[in-house]
Amino acid sequence: KNHKTQNAQAVKKIDADYKLALTGTPLENSVSEIWSVFDFLMPGFLGNYNNFTKRFLTPIMKHNDFKALTELRKKTECFMLRRTKSEVLKELPPKIEQILVSELTEAQNILYQEILANVKTEIEKTVSEKGFAKSQIHILAGLMKLRQVCNHPTLLLKNKDYTKYESAKLESFKELIGEIVSSNRKVLVFSQFTQMLDILASVLNKDKIEYLYLSGKTKNRKELVEEFNGSDKKKVFLISLKAGGTGLNLTSADNVIIFDPWWNP
Repeated sequence: KNHKTQNAQAVKKIDADYKLALTGTPLENSVSEIWSVFDFLMPGFLGNYNNFTKRFLTPIMKHNDFKALTELRKKTECFMLRRTKSEVLKELPPKIEQILVSELTEAQNILYQEILANVKTEIEKTVSEKGFAKSQIHILAGLMKLRQVCNHPTLLLKNKDYTKYESAKLESFKELIGEIVSSNRKVLVFSQFTQMLDILASVLNKDKIEYLYLSGKTKNRKELVEEFNGSDKKKVFLISLKAGGTGLNLTSADNVIIFDPWWNP
């Protein structure tokens, strides 16, 4: 969907009589993703990228132009077939979403405020010197540090012994995992940070809870998925959001814990 990636550029070189694009998330970050998909399916249908940007992308993304959005929808809808979960999986019960709020521990809050103050100072300096547009990477880096502190101080500190520091989220995780496993249910646990998953794995080992772990370094993805779906012993599956956020058929789990959310839903 990102036309700048090597994957997108390579797949568009495939010579085929028939092409089909299948996705559960046709739009995630930008309307430009629609252009990239159609550039693969029917090159030129939505014009070149510059024309698409002027005609649709800029008006829709920057000016909330409903007329441009309607025009794009009408132009593409006859080539799209959408089926929602409620239409094809009517036997499934409704999804229950729950947000659990964990207040930072006193030590976490002190560290958070220190980092926040430093980040503010650095960003104000960078913006004044380079402008906002060229400072966005520094803003994202600052947000990343704050997210890490909220997970566990160990993610930022040099001492990697997680038992030396308190984490409100980790305590909530222990309680929640205990309830799920004791009721003989299965759970998927997602985190953006593999270092956080390592900490969760240590907690599970300490509590003698069997689990599986999938990260970007995992080679036997299919085997792990089959083992999780077919095993009564492995109740927990730790998964890196980047490596396993999509494309995994994990139907045996009826609980999901998103320890820290991805940048986009």
